[in-house]
Amino acid sequence: MAVLVEVHHAAELDRALRLATALIGNHNRDLRTFGVSLATTLELAPRFSVRKARRDRNGILAPADVATMRARGVHRFLVGEAFMRAADSRRRARSIVRLTRGPGRAGR
Repeated sequence: MAVLVEVHHAAELDRALRLATALIGNHNRDLRTFGVSLATTLELAPRFSVRKARRDRNGILAPADVATMRARGVHRFLVGEAFMRAADSRRRARSIVRLTRGPGRAGR
């Protein structure tokens, strides 16, 4: 079992990168306003160390969001709200998972 350290902005990321944990979760929800923006990921992604496994959290609502994140080198996601809000959660999950697996590795 490992600890997942969540970060919301650059200062928290600086502190987290000094920790021994290998898991850092980039949290896209602003806890003051509860707004969600993928801009947090786009801003912090280049600063992650190759030794740290990044998980992108919150704001992944559609396949286009996954494509945007993958284009910026983010390949691990925690998706929840998109499934809860979808009329057909199974279809939504399949569309997002298909993109996270990459070309030639689509799920069934």
